[in-house]
Amino acid sequence: MEKYGKMLLFIMAAPLWSIDCAATDEAVSADELAKKLANPVASLISVPVQYNYDELGGVNTGASVSRVLIQPVIPFSLNDDWNLISRTIFQGVEQHGFQQEVLNTSGAGDTTASQYFSPKNPTEDGWIWGVGP
Repeated sequence: MEKYGKMLLFIMAAPLWSIDCAATDEAVSADELAKKLANPVASLISVPVQYNYDELGGVNTGASVSRVLIQPVIPFSLNDDWNLISRTIFQGVEQHGFQQEVLNTSGAGDTTASQYFSPKNPTEDGWIWGVGP
């Protein structure tokens, strides 16, 4: 039961880690920040944390799977015109209650990494674009 208490504490503290920060010399307005958050290739570091809990049925009635996904988005400035944006997903998994003991396990799940190239400024027509997988 102590394990679930630690998991609950982590979930409650996760929003503190997913606060997005904009490192600029001047204050950023709420509208500007909202636009940057909606832009998937913006020069903005963010670290969203997601928790999923699945309770299974059928043959595996009573089994459950808990996942914590940490999804940092980090832009790197290549030069005055281009950014390289790194999006990585780290996954922690805990599953228990399965009839086959080999499935009752916990640890690191799949890690996915994607990188995107994007110009720092929109086109003359206002388009924001990026190239990647």
